[in-house]
Amino acid sequence: MRKLFYGCNALVDLDLSSFDTSNVTDMSYMFDNCCSLESLDLSSFNTSSVANMLNMFNRCASLISLDLNSFDTNNVTNMASMLANCASLISLDLSNFNTENVLSMKSMFGYSSRLKILNIENIFLTMNSSCDISGMFEGCYDLTTTISIRNNVNKFSNIFLHSATIAESKITLNYTPETSSLVDQMIATKSSNSNVVKGVQI
Repeated sequence: MRKLFYGCNALVDLDLSSFDTSNVTDMSYMFDNCCSLESLDLSSFNTSSVANMLNMFNRCASLISLDLNSFDTNNVTNMASMLANCASLISLDLSNFNTENVLSMKSMFGYSSRLKILNIENIFLTMNSSCDISGMFEGCYDLTTTISIRNNVNKFSNIFLHSATIAESKITLNYTPETSSLVDQMIATKSSNSNVVKGVQI
C-alpha cells in the first residue's frame, strides 16, 4: 500500500472500513500529502504484518484527530516522519505503540506545530537503543508532555530544536541513572527559547 493515496490533496473524506490489511507489509507514504483530509477511521486496520510506516501521515495538514489505538506496531522498523507536518492535530495517544524493533523515528512528529498533548510514554519504554530519534520533536512549538528516557541512544541530534517555544508549553525528561548524561545532551540540542527541562530520576 506504499503511496496508495499519495498526493490526493483534494480528498476530504475516505471510507476504508472494507480493507483487509492483515497481509500488508508496507504502508509508507500511504496518506502522504492528503492535505485536505479532515477525518480518517482506521479502526478496522490490521497492521500486525506492517514493517514500514515511513511518512505514512506526513503533510496531512487538515487532519483534526487520529485514533491509532488499534495499531499493532510489533513488526514496524521505520516510523520516520510518520506524523510529521500534521499541522491541525492537537492531541495524539500512542500509548499502545511497541517500538522495540523500530530503527528510525527520525522527525516522527516534526513540525506538527499545533500538537499540544502527546502520550508516548510506552514508545520510550520499549525503544530500541539503536533507533535514530534525530529531530523527533523538532518544530513542535506547543507541545507539553513528559517523557521517561530509559535507554541510551546514539542518534538524537536536534531532537528538541524549536520545541515547546510557545508560552506554557513544556517538555519534561525523566531519566534513569544510566541515561542522566544522555538527557543532558538531548536538552543541549534545544533552541534557546525552548522549554525543555530535566525532570526526576526514575
